[in-house]
Amino acid sequence: MDQALRLNPMPSPTWNRLKLNEACDVAFLDEKNPKEESRIPSEVSFEEKDKTSFKEQRTGAGEEVEKMVLSSGAPVRSFAFKGRKKDEPLYIDLPAKDNKNVILPIDLTVSEGCSGTAIMFFSCAEDEAVEQCIQTKYEIKKDAELTLIQVFSLSKESRIISDIGGEVGENGSFHLIQVVLSGGKVYLGSLSDLSGKDSSLTTDIAYLTGQDEVLDINEIINHIGKRSNSLIKVNGVLSENGQKTFRGTIDLRRGAKGAVGTETEEVLLMNDGVVNRSVPVILCTEEDVEGNHGATIGKIDSETLFYLQSRGIPEEMIYDMLSRAVIDSIKKKIGDSETLKRIDDLTR
Repeated sequence: MDQALRLNPMPSPTWNRLKLNEACDVAFLDEKNPKEESRIPSEVSFEEKDKTSFKEQRTGAGEEVEKMVLSSGAPVRSFAFKGRKKDEPLYIDLPAKDNKNVILPIDLTVSEGCSGTAIMFFSCAEDEAVEQCIQTKYEIKKDAELTLIQVFSLSKESRIISDIGGEVGENGSFHLIQVVLSGGKVYLGSLSDLSGKDSSLTTDIAYLTGQDEVLDINEIINHIGKRSNSLIKVNGVLSENGQKTFRGTIDLRRGAKGAVGTETEEVLLMNDGVVNRSVPVILCTEEDVEGNHGATIGKIDSETLFYLQSRGIPEEMIYDMLSRAVIDSIKKKIGDSETLKRIDDLTR
């Protein structure tokens, strides 16, 4: 019998009958060490370690994924950013040919006053199937910046877990960008501790989920430092029996005076067969803070559809245009020409 795997748990569970407190799948079996392809810029150092440097750091996918990663024995790829050249990214690829069933732990450290960009691609052909778990732990020190970009383009038979956890120091900033173009089961779990004063986080997620695909997102932001600031933006399209669950938790903790946390979501439903679940949560034990959340969920209205059709645009093309608009909106935030070209090639 396959071992059950609990992942993406909410830190503050809701009514269990709704079955939204967590996701459940099976653990990876017979995983092999990954054979990733990395391009490391001159201002980034690399070291392979037996264990993560951030053993105590929790992650968004939860304790059972953490145990699965540790028990795999996979060596940790540790990268340290020691410069300010954001336009020279660290590239990490997991080619499907050599990574059918792998677990890849990664450590990212950004030194004080430094900046860094890490770009990760996970893709395979339609006739391939992969099972991959990527755990990324990070530490952003004082006055430092990190941008992490992940792009997923996988087959309908594939499953992937992106498990992220880290800490942002004083006046540091973290920008997480995730683009989900396709994938049978995609689990995105991220937990960030905004520990430092004036620390900040921005999360941008864009997705196209259809053809019976499943997307499960768990975003947890812990506001610990004074005047810490977070913004979560999730924007996507559901079609052809696609299913999406979004859990977004902003925890404004005691002592985080002046902190502001915001989460927004826009979901376009293409047809009646899709399933959308959204659970925005704001927790608060501090008075002098601000928490905001909002969501726009629905189909394209009949007047807009009629207007576009009256201009000679077929209905199928209208929905294609709207889907492309979702991806185009996040492409503007990526900035890296090589990454943009690869996304364009995958969405043709």
